[in-house]
Amino acid sequence: MDAVPEALVFINELPEDLPLPSASLDLDGIVTLEWQDNQKKAAAMFEGGSDYGYAFYDNGKYVAGAYKASVGNGIPRDLTSYLTA
Repeated sequence: MDAVPEALVFINELPEDLPLPSASLDLDGIVTLEWQDNQKKAAAMFEGGSDYGYAFYDNGKYVAGAYKASVGNGIPRDLTSYLTA
């Protein structure tokens, strides 16, 4: 359950112009936040550590984010750019 507070911090850091993601909690405790639009798909995954993974859909496949993502350090630039483009 350590991942839940981390996901909440992430959501609170989202810029107001970004849509809110849908959330899911896996049996192993991983929280996944997902955005799905007609052509845009992205996800951020929280496992209970200070770092989290994120990816977005590009050219028919998911691509891992380019930056180290840590809870409390804002939303990675490439994820923000992807979701607002």
